[in-house]
Amino acid sequence: MSNSLAVATVTAALANHLARVVSEGPSGGVPGTRITTLNPGSAALRDGDPLVNLYLFRVSRNGFVSNRDLPNRAADGRGLKAPTIALDLDYMITVFGDDARLEPQLLLGAVVAWLNAEPILDRTLVQTTIAHTPWLAGSNLGETTEPVRIAPMSMAPDVMARLWSEFVNVPYQLTVLYTLSVVELDVPLATQPALPVRRIGLDVQPSGPIPVRGLVNAEHPDLPLVAGGVLAVRLANPGQLGLDVRLNGAVATGVTTGRDALGHAALLVPLTAAQAGLSAGPLSVQVRRTAPDGKTLALSPPLSAPLHPTIVRLDHDAKAATVTARLVLPIPAGQAAALLLFPVAGRGAPSRRIALPASETATDSPVFPAPDQPPGRYLAMIETAGLQSLLDYQGGTYVGPVVEIEAAS
Repeated sequence: MSNSLAVATVTAALANHLARVVSEGPSGGVPGTRITTLNPGSAALRDGDPLVNLYLFRVSRNGFVSNRDLPNRAADGRGLKAPTIALDLDYMITVFGDDARLEPQLLLGAVVAWLNAEPILDRTLVQTTIAHTPWLAGSNLGETTEPVRIAPMSMAPDVMARLWSEFVNVPYQLTVLYTLSVVELDVPLATQPALPVRRIGLDVQPSGPIPVRGLVNAEHPDLPLVAGGVLAVRLANPGQLGLDVRLNGAVATGVTTGRDALGHAALLVPLTAAQAGLSAGPLSVQVRRTAPDGKTLALSPPLSAPLHPTIVRLDHDAKAATVTARLVLPIPAGQAAALLLFPVAGRGAPSRRIALPASETATDSPVFPAPDQPPGRYLAMIETAGLQSLLDYQGGTYVGPVVEIEAAS
C-alpha cells in the first residue's frame, strides 16, 4: 500500500524510465530529447525541440483488486483496517520535434519499443526517483512489494479525436496511450488489532437445518409470550443430545424438555431475568445442535416473536405523586415506556397514558409521575417497544393488576 504521493511518484518514475532511451538508447531516439509532464495544450511544447510529454488524463478504480479489500469498519463505525483504493492511471505520451526530420516518429518508436521491453517501474527506479525529487519526500511507493506495470491501451480514432478536442485550439500531435496499474492508496486509521486467522476454509455439516415447528407460550398457547412465562420451542425430537436454545444470541439457561399445554413436544425455556440480556421487545430464538467437543453441527433458522412485559407489583407514593411499576424483566437503556391506567369500574376518571422518556440505564422499576391523577383504583398496563403487558382475566372481566391511587396528603 502507498500514501497519497503515489500518483505523482508514478508519473515522475515513468518520466525517468523513458529518459533512459529517448535521447540515446538501445531502441533509438533523438539526441537532446527532454521529458516533460505538461498539459498537451501548453505552448512550451511547440518550440520545435524534441520532447516526450507525459500527461495523466484519466484515473479509474481497478475493480478486480479493489474487490479484494475487506470491510474496513465495523457496524458501530470502529476502524478495523486502513481503507484501500486501487487505481489505474491512464497516460497520453505525446511526441514533439522536427516533422521534416521525422523526429516525432523516431521518438515514438523508441518509446514503444522500450516500454514493450521493460513494462514495469521497478523498485530501484522508484526509490531513485523519490530520492532525487524534493516534492516527493515522504512517498512510500518504493516500499511496495508489487511493481507498477505498464500496458499499452488502444483507443478508436473517433474517441482519440474527442479526447484531443478537450484541448481547445490545440492541433493533434502523434500520441500513444498507456495504462499503469495497480497503484494502491491507503490512509492510516486508528484500528484495533485482531487475532490472526488460523485456518481458511469451509465447514461442511452432515445435516440440514433444525426444523422448528413453532414458538408459543407453553402455559397458554393462545396468548403471546410474556416475561416470567415459559417459551415452548416445538420440535419433532426435543430430547436429542446436544440441543441448546439461544435467546437474542445468548445461550439460554434452565432449558428442559417437555410438552406445552396442548401436548406438543418442545424445549421449555423460562423467560426470566436469569437469561442474560433478556428484555421485553422483539425476541430472537435459534436452536443449535452441537457435538461433544462443542462444534456446531446444525442450526435452526433464526425465528422471532414479540415478548410482552409483565408487571409484578404497582406502588403509589401519594407524597411524591408517583407510581412505581415492578417488572419481571428490565426496560433496557435507551428504550421508552408508558403506564396505561384504566378506572376499574369503567366510570369516573378517564383512562390515561403516562409516558416515560428513555433512560440512560436499564431498570426493572420505572417510576411514572402522576401528580394530578384522581384517587381511585385503576387497572394498569406497561407499554414498551410497542408491546403492552397483559391484564389478568377472570369471570369475563379484567381483574388486575390494579394500583390504588390515594389522595395527596
